[in-house]
Amino acid sequence: DGENLLAGYKRAANILKAEAKKGELPSGDANRPKDKHGAALFDALKIAKPAITDAVGQEDYSKALTSLANLRAPIDAFFTHTQIIADDDAVRANNLRLLNLISDTSRQIADFEAIQG
Repeated sequence: DGENLLAGYKRAANILKAEAKKGELPSGDANRPKDKHGAALFDALKIAKPAITDAVGQEDYSKALTSLANLRAPIDAFFTHTQIIADDDAVRANNLRLLNLISDTSRQIADFEAIQG
């Protein structure tokens, strides 16, 4: 799971970096997408982020990592079934906000940019 999560994080980070080179990334919070894979990711992130924050605050890193691991399936499904850089500007912006939420949630535990492989 950790290897796949790392791959998902890096994929999100790479897309965000590429899009940032084209212009300013959308700011603000992501909205719940209408498609089922985007909605599942959004829901999972909204559960995982506060759970990870609480677990890290209590120094319960096992619980934090378990919460992060629960994101594997929705992240994989999102990347498999969603055109991230959609033709619809509003959908594209929201997808980029979701990618940012993946990054923010993951970075609560570790600096995934520093992990090689």
